[in-house]
Amino acid sequence: MGLALSAVAGDPRLMLAKDSGVSSVAGIAILLSVRTKRPLMTAGLKPWVTKGSAAGHAAWDRLMAGSERFRRAERRFSAIWGTALLTECVVKVIGAYTVPVHTMVWLGTVLTVVAVLAAMLIAGGSCADPMEKMVKAEVGAEVLVEAEVAVHPGVLTGDPGVARRRIGSARNDGKTAGQL
Repeated sequence: MGLALSAVAGDPRLMLAKDSGVSSVAGIAILLSVRTKRPLMTAGLKPWVTKGSAAGHAAWDRLMAGSERFRRAERRFSAIWGTALLTECVVKVIGAYTVPVHTMVWLGTVLTVVAVLAAMLIAGGSCADPMEKMVKAEVGAEVLVEAEVAVHPGVLTGDPGVARRRIGSARNDGKTAGQL
């Protein structure tokens, strides 16, 4: 529809502005998904954080069920990406009507690259890295629990979290017993 509209109107600025439509739709969808507590970026984040391992996936699931810190980081990751894409869209639309057309043609690509790089750096450092450490700690805790069960088969009577606390391993929020 945007292409037809710009072809009929013949306005190069409208054509430049409509290019940001994909980013705006994606950004809005990602931000709305955060509000529903089902972040869209999880599909790409989970394999990255878990390194595709079965133990990592299991640790992710345990952390999702038991760690508010982990869930908050997951939502923040999507919020950063949604905000970056929506901001890119707004800046491109403003640029389409205020910057010379010949400049905006190449500047639009630069804005997209900057938005993606900024989202990667900010979301990666503030969300993905801490989540990866929490998953790694949870995988390590599970290995310790399995080792404790092998040595003392009766240790897992009831709540599996009790075994983790008994052996002083990592908790679901990534803190060790010594940090409590």
